[in-house]
Amino acid sequence: MPGDGERRSILLISSGIDYFRGNFGPTSPDLDPTIESAQKGNINIWTLYAPDAGHGDVDFFAFQMPSHN
Repeated sequence: MPGDGERRSILLISSGIDYFRGNFGPTSPDLDPTIESAQKGNINIWTLYAPDAGHGDVDFFAFQMPSHN
């Protein structure tokens, strides 16, 4: 456990879809309690969006990873 005043961080990489709860809407019952717990624990939560393999677009990847000829 960090001492008083020390901040911890979590990096969350997700497609945003909760497959365990089956919730595909814009809200989650876990969101508010998670935010409250992180605030109480002095924890930053950083998020990165990563599309699922089946939801990616070829043009998206072509734009993000240009060829190096």
